[in-house]
Parts: sequence; C-alpha cells; structure tokens
Amino acid sequence: RVEWTYPSGSTLAQEAMSTPSGVAKFRLKSGETGLHRLCVTSISEVGWSYAPGQNVETCDTATVP
Repeated sequence: RVEWTYPSGSTLAQEAMSTPSGVAKFRLKSGETGLHRLCVTSISEVGWSYAPGQNVETCDTATVP
C-alpha cells in the first residue's frame, strides 16, 4: 500500500500486487503539475512484516512539469 500526496495537498491511497520478483507498479493519476510525493505505508506478505525504520527509503518525490 502506498499514499500519494499531490501538490494541492490532497492524498490518494493505492494498492498493487507485486510480480514474482517483488516489483509493484503504481500510476500517478492526479493530472496536477508540481511536486508529488509517494510513500510506502504497508506491505503484506505471509511470513513478512513491514518495518519502515529498517528501510533506506520509504518515500520519494517526482516533479510533473
């Protein structure tokens, strides 16, 4: 599960299934230009637990021109 924060300050939560190699794809849908922030909020996998503090990075930003 991830949460987008748009330039306007509004947010959107999204979920996705990962590929067998662990890649999950999320699409930016707001249409707003400016700085967008994406943060991983949880990961669900049998036998795994999500510990945000143990990640190198849990959030990233992208600028839409």
